[in-house]
Amino acid sequence: MTQSLAFWVENSSEDALSSVALELHFNYWHLPSDKINYLDIGVLISGKNKQFDSINVYLPFRYNIKSYISTLGDNVVESEELISAVFNNDVSNIKPIRECSAKYIVFSEQKDSEGIVFFTNLSYGTSENRVLIEEHCEGDKVGTIIKFSNKIFNCSEEYKEKNWYLRFRYVLEKEDIDNISREYKSKDSLITYYFEKSEVVDFRVNESRNLPKTIREKVAICRNVHKVHFFLIRNESSEFKIGHTTYDRCRILEDKLWDTYLCDNKDTQVKTKMLIYHWKTKSDKKIEYFSAFARFSTRKVGLKEIIYVILFIIILGVFSSLIATSLINIVDVLYRCIKVWRLG
Repeated sequence: MTQSLAFWVENSSEDALSSVALELHFNYWHLPSDKINYLDIGVLISGKNKQFDSINVYLPFRYNIKSYISTLGDNVVESEELISAVFNNDVSNIKPIRECSAKYIVFSEQKDSEGIVFFTNLSYGTSENRVLIEEHCEGDKVGTIIKFSNKIFNCSEEYKEKNWYLRFRYVLEKEDIDNISREYKSKDSLITYYFEKSEVVDFRVNESRNLPKTIREKVAICRNVHKVHFFLIRNESSEFKIGHTTYDRCRILEDKLWDTYLCDNKDTQVKTKMLIYHWKTKSDKKIEYFSAFARFSTRKVGLKEIIYVILFIIILGVFSSLIATSLINIVDVLYRCIKVWRLG
């Protein structure tokens, strides 16, 4: 069953909560042939009075500390080209902020005062200036909560009122993927079963009916999400069938640019040719929930499928030969019997 992600802000002061707005960026990379199944999450935090205790994320995935990749932001800010690709905007200026392990990034057509502070110090731990990751079990729902303490964003007064940004990755296991998307193989015929499969993607954020009770209560109190961008990256051979709404844009991703972003080894290359689909919310007002539904169809003819066809043809030939031989023998016996009967 599809489960929902959740985002909320914690603070004892209701006035402080109302002044914080979140813009969420999701990149769902589903490239099985390259063994790439990632969910990258970016959070843009705006508001002049950012007196919150923590930004909280609930993931409907089993707790696995190795799945949380804190160094994604470091990877992005190493390259202006990659920053431009991630934000779909040309970089005008980058300034390092050493006291809080961040970079101040200004994009084209922006004033120097309108940039974002990109925080990359997202390593997990137990101290208040680290990311806290814990397992959350409630009934039959098992998930993971990630807390980004306000102490992480400890920068000088110059950057307090700027927009803040963080980005991390969660590596998805098979059971995690099942909470976002499901694959189905057609059973219309024996041949179609092996060559065509469908995948349904049902991505949800802050969907109350798909959340544990305690998480649902927190989200109901602290609705701070104002905008959502959902990017779905798939093999270019996948054919888009239907969706909950028309995607905003679809394009081919550059081959080499994303290698350093997706691969741990700098010498490794992504072999899959990729298409990226983009859905987004249309309003800047507070959003109760977000969902993106899409169905894709893929036809695959690889070595396994070729071997299957060859075996099928051989088996069919053997059975055809046996049947033909049997029929010939039966006809021959009948002929002999008729001949004997006539002579008798």
